Amino acid sequence: RSLWLRRCVVGALASCGWTLSIHPAALAEGAPQPRIIHALDNYPYHLRNEAWGGANVSLRQWSVYTGATYALTGDIERSGWRLRSTGGYGRYTYRKWRHGPNRRRSERVNVKYAGRKYFSSTLVGYQFQWHRASLKAFGGLSTERQIITPHDPDEAARVMSYGGKAALEAWLALSQGQWLATTVAWASTKNTYKLSLQTGHTIRHDLDFGIEANLDGNNTYRAGRLGGFATWRIGDAGLRIAAGAGIDRTLDTAAYGSVNLFLRY
Repeated sequence: RSLWLRRCVVGALASCGWTLSIHPAALAEGAPQPRIIHALDNYPYHLRNEAWGGANVSLRQWSVYTGATYALTGDIERSGWRLRSTGGYGRYTYRKWRHGPNRRRSERVNVKYAGRKYFSSTLVGYQFQWHRASLKAFGGLSTERQIITPHDPDEAARVMSYGGKAALEAWLALSQGQWLATTVAWASTKNTYKLSLQTGHTIRHDLDFGIEANLDGNNTYRAGRLGGFATWRIGDAGLRIAAGAGIDRTLDTAAYGSVNLFLRY
């Protein structure tokens, strides 16, 4: 009997905890959902919904998020149209050198900023499902709002931003128990982008271990991270834990950790 496995990758642009940095770009709207596995020849029922939520934390920033996907046609494991919604909230701090009151170089001061960020997205897409691979294409609307204290002239804060968003998500079974997943996403708000790569191994039918790498940024910022993850599934629910380290273009480094819960029904 065939034991090739399926996976549904759920992600959103500007995911929560994309980076480990202290910059506002580090906050985002969701994380790729850990996969749920079903043997292709042992799939006795149909599921049309999946929901997820989680938290990300690193030095000087934290965020929480939630999201859901609904299969408009068919079930969540097979080809068809999808409707997805995500949202979340985060806080962060960072520092910048600023000129003093007289704008003299000798009077430059190191200013600490504290920020809050609200974010959401609504997307429509289509999932192509094959025996050993899947591909999803999404497009829609994203919104975000930043509030920074004190005012940072380099950041568009206290204004609700609206823009378009597009994402491609792919998964491939490399061999029995081995899989590879990638997400490429972009939003017109600040030209935010993300590239993520995950590879894992199914130790048992309900337990995965693997490594993950992410690169993301916007008009003024770039950062990346590398870490490991473990996913534990109980039926159509599961828990994913990840941890690692990252670096931004200023060579600021920090550790990160994330916890994700997911459910299909």
